[in-house]
Amino acid sequence: MSALVSTASGTQDSFVLSSPEIENEGMLPSALKCTRDGGDGVSPPLQWSNVPAGTERLSVIMYHYPWGTVAGRDDAQKNPLIIPQIP
Repeated sequence: MSALVSTASGTQDSFVLSSPEIENEGMLPSALKCTRDGGDGVSPPLQWSNVPAGTERLSVIMYHYPWGTVAGRDDAQKNPLIIPQIP
């Protein structure tokens, strides 16, 4: 999991987006998988810190590889999850 920060001054703060359920570059835990894949379909908990001063809203965009495709092998990123305007 990674985060990209863009500020008006062009400097990058040490904004951190994380989840206690997902390791960086790790696989999604079984319980968080969709019900089609045997999971519970539960959204992962997210937490953030060091939000740059003056930030009014956050947005989360997540892409995943459809079942049967592999990152780095298949050019098949689809089905984005977009959560805009988080206060």
